[in-house]
Amino acid sequence: MGWRLFTLLLSPFFFSRITGEILWSRLPSETLFDEFVVAHVLGWWGKAVMIRNQALLWVLSIGFELMELTFRHMLPNFNECWWDSIILDILICNWFGIWAGMHTVRYFDGKTYEWVGLSRQPSIMGKKDQWQPFMGPLRFIQVLFLCVVFMMVELNTFFLKFCLWIPPRNPLVVYRLILWWLIAIPTIREYNSYLQDSKPV
Repeated sequence: MGWRLFTLLLSPFFFSRITGEILWSRLPSETLFDEFVVAHVLGWWGKAVMIRNQALLWVLSIGFELMELTFRHMLPNFNECWWDSIILDILICNWFGIWAGMHTVRYFDGKTYEWVGLSRQPSIMGKKDQWQPFMGPLRFIQVLFLCVVFMMVELNTFFLKFCLWIPPRNPLVVYRLILWWLIAIPTIREYNSYLQDSKPV
């Protein structure tokens, strides 16, 4: 509720009626500890642990905000103002989740998946994984397929909540996302290994 209250109170009509005391006492705490802020940060932390590449994570982050724009006529909770999507979602919540997730991967010496076309070089930790999406048209389609599936699973969460009338705080939503996350971690690793073993066409 705090996130929505913050968005509502920043409209010009409400700005004329609020005092500085209300603005600085209630809004920061209600915004920072809102369930959607926590969901954004934890969600992008989990995605960073799965994907392990900042460039692709930023593509997915911006791509999902574009999907919110596309489907906001169907899903009421996708109706956000431009600064909510760009500043709060992408530049603050998603950035912090991506940053924390990549630091988690590095802390546990996890392999990062390189999506740029660098040559394979053995490192101290072993061979680097590389997606190399621009090595050929088939490889580009294979990496794009991963992005499309990723976005469909993410969008499916919101459509299921809407169609089945599941409230956002229902634990079923969280359990479903955790299950998908646990399935996706080894799946994306296997898909990366498959792409590394097959020659790009």
